[in-house]
Amino acid sequence: MLMGQSVLMQHDIDDRHYVPYGYFAAFADDGFQLPLRSGEPAQDDLITQCIKDFGLRYRDEAGLSIIIPFPHIYGEEAHIEAPKMLAAIVHNYFYPIIAGKLEVTLDEGDSSSPIVITADTIDRVLGMADLDGKGERSPEAYHRSC
Repeated sequence: MLMGQSVLMQHDIDDRHYVPYGYFAAFADDGFQLPLRSGEPAQDDLITQCIKDFGLRYRDEAGLSIIIPFPHIYGEEAHIEAPKMLAAIVHNYFYPIIAGKLEVTLDEGDSSSPIVITADTIDRVLGMADLDGKGERSPEAYHRSC
């Protein structure tokens, strides 16, 4: 299945108002967003192209791939650097990662190797992440005493 959503600021272009939500999906008659599904001829080519374009793999196990093709910091053209992405991943998903319930692969799509974040690699990743120097987001806050 394939589905996408973007959340932007409300904005106006050429006197036309745009809502903040955009969907990459199929739509039911009532407007409900539905994922594109493989096996449906009208959607197969698009799904196959997305898998190819973003370097995804089919697997025999359940999972979720999140693609952020052009992350921009508001008002800037720079992309979000890996250390900042690692900090966000660690802060938001630390417990599921150390519990062995979640594995995250950060792949910037360039020549650098993907960073795999698991219960076994989290300590190394903490050293790579751009964590704040104090408080709940400091490296010490993620120290495991077990």
